Amino acid sequence: LLSMVRDYLTPILPPTVTAVLEPQFKAAQDLLESSSKTNPMAAWKDKVVSIPAMQRLIAPDITPGVMEEVAHALIRHSTLAVTYRSRSAGKRSELTLSPLGLVQRGQVFYLVATAGQYTDVRLYALHRLSDAKATSEAVTPVEGFDPRAFNLHDYVAKGFADFGVGEEVLIELLISPGLCDHLQECRLSLDQIIEPIDASSPDDSPETKGWSRLRATVQDTQQLQWWLRGLGDG
Repeated sequence: LLSMVRDYLTPILPPTVTAVLEPQFKAAQDLLESSSKTNPMAAWKDKVVSIPAMQRLIAPDITPGVMEEVAHALIRHSTLAVTYRSRSAGKRSELTLSPLGLVQRGQVFYLVATAGQYTDVRLYALHRLSDAKATSEAVTPVEGFDPRAFNLHDYVAKGFADFGVGEEVLIELLISPGLCDHLQECRLSLDQIIEPIDASSPDDSPETKGWSRLRATVQDTQQLQWWLRGLGDG
C-alpha cells in the first residue's frame, strides 16, 4: 500500500507530507524486495498498473518551490503572491491569489483561485506560476463571494475543471455499432438511453445501417467538444 501510494498519490500530496513519509516509503520498498521470494503478495505492485485513457503526454515542468508555496497557502488559508504567465495574453502579471483548491487534470496541475478583489473563480496552471510566495495575509471574503463557502468537489462536478461554465445539456447522437458497444459499457451519464434506429426512420440510411440513437445529459465543457471531435465519423 505504501509503495503504491508513493507512485500514485505523491503528485497530489503536499511536499511536506511526502518528505515526512519518505522513510516509510523506503522501508516499505526494502520489505517488498526482501520478502519477494517468500510472500506472493509482495509481487502485487508488479501485477497492476494505471494508465490514462488518452494520448500520454509528458508533464510540464513546475518551477521549484511553487508546489510547496501553493500547498502552504492552501493549508493555512492564506493568499499567494505570484507571477503568472498567461498563455492567451502572452504576458506575465503580478497577482495576489486567494487559493481555493488544487486540481490535477491529466498531466497538468491547476490552482483554483480568485485574484485580488475579483469574485470569479479561475484556473491557474501551476507550470505558468513563478516567484510564488505564500503570504501571512488570510484569505477573506469579498463582496459577493465567501471563499469559506467554496466547495471544490461541487466545482469539479459541475464541469468547471473541464473548462465548462456549469451548464448541463441534453445531447443526442447517432452512433456507430462499435461506439454503441463502448458506450453501453462506459456510460456518458446515469440517464443515458441508447435505442436502435428504426428501419422506417428517416435517419436510417445505408451509411448508418445498424447505428443507434443516444441521448444523455452531460456537462457542457470543452472536454465534451474535444471528445466528440475525437470520435471522427463514428
